Amino acid sequence: MRILIYAYGFIGKNNYEFMKQFVDEVYVYDDMLSELNYQKQFIKTLKNSKFDSILVSVANKNTYKNIKDNLSEIFPENIIHFAPIFMEKPSDLFLNFISNKFDLNLIKNFDLEKIQNRLKELKTIYFEFRANFDKEMLNKRKSIDEKYADLDIFGKLYKTSSINTKTFNINYPGFSVSYNANCDSRSFYFKDKIDFEKLQNRDKKLIVLFGNSFIRHDWLKTDKGGISDFIKVNLKNQIVINAAIHGATLYEQLLVYNALFYKLKPDVVMSFFGGTDYFHAMLGDEILLKNHSIIYNTSISEVDTKELFKSSLPLYLDYTYSLKKLVKEPPNLKEICNALYDRYVQFYSVVNANGGLFLGFLQPFLSKKKYLTSSEQELNKPHSIENEILKTTNNFIDEFNKTSLNLKNYTDLNEIIKDESEICFYDHWLHCTKYANEKISKVIIKRLKTSEIN
Repeated sequence: MRILIYAYGFIGKNNYEFMKQFVDEVYVYDDMLSELNYQKQFIKTLKNSKFDSILVSVANKNTYKNIKDNLSEIFPENIIHFAPIFMEKPSDLFLNFISNKFDLNLIKNFDLEKIQNRLKELKTIYFEFRANFDKEMLNKRKSIDEKYADLDIFGKLYKTSSINTKTFNINYPGFSVSYNANCDSRSFYFKDKIDFEKLQNRDKKLIVLFGNSFIRHDWLKTDKGGISDFIKVNLKNQIVINAAIHGATLYEQLLVYNALFYKLKPDVVMSFFGGTDYFHAMLGDEILLKNHSIIYNTSISEVDTKELFKSSLPLYLDYTYSLKKLVKEPPNLKEICNALYDRYVQFYSVVNANGGLFLGFLQPFLSKKKYLTSSEQELNKPHSIENEILKTTNNFIDEFNKTSLNLKNYTDLNEIIKDESEICFYDHWLHCTKYANEKISKVIIKRLKTSEIN
């Protein structure tokens, strides 16, 4: 008979010792253990393994259920929740458990009283162990709280990560932000420092800009060259906040508004979208796109989830800069535009119902500029999927403008710079120069003033 002990914590170790008394072939698997801790009874993989019974040695029933669901693909039968020290009468139940699940002959030569006393002893030891362990962990938490007093719980989880994470994203309930050591943690790493409590009792109108890197402009080497900078200079009597997040789609901007700014009731909400949405719609999940109008940043949602579950599934995003052609059939343009339309209407409705003015702007694309300078021509990447996407952006823009005919307060910013001969794009085909940002900001400021926001 071959037995597998799944999970090698306190319960698993004792289950192993017990089962060794009854069965010769007892093995252990625990994916959390380092190879340095492997002993001869440990196995490294469950593939192609055969066992008569798998004893899942965890206390929590929900944890057991999740483990069983995962193991069922490999072992459709004989998966058992095995934590005898948590049984009400551990000695009798343990022996009955052994005899029912295995073979009565296995236990006939064992001293019941000896096993009973050992189980009582183990139960006492376990709860002493838990009490000491919990005390140690609470002291550790106190130490971390003191060290990172300015961080919230999610920032602390990020800072105390024990893995070399591939992401710089912090996942809050319902939304994500990008970690930036140069930005204030209490302001959720936005470009601007935000006193949320003070803003609730403000005496000025509040204008909040949402968007991706186009508005956040971390990449812009020139100081005060972003759109939000020009708006602040021209509307000094208003509070202007840059709440852009690198890579945020229109859907994700709405999540941030609902989570952090809904309570503040901003007087004006501006959303800049399009570039990130189109790029990630080409790589993201089509079921979420088509059925639910969800366009999400794949480098956040998919990469984080893959890392969390240690999945071996290759992501389309992984091949963006190594392959020349798209590795999957691109979604229908109308589906992308319809999804954006739905989220625009939703964002508009939420802001409007909350007493604010919503303005939506399709961000400029390099492909719409008629006259490219030599430096702008170099922004094309002929050996990557990104360039393949860039070649089709004009079709996307044209299709969305057809779709957007009924949208309120919508502006296509491509119209402002399409005839420019000056350098308008820098570093990336979605990033504008100070010159372009100033031209765009003038149109936005004029739009605000016509709405009596001055």
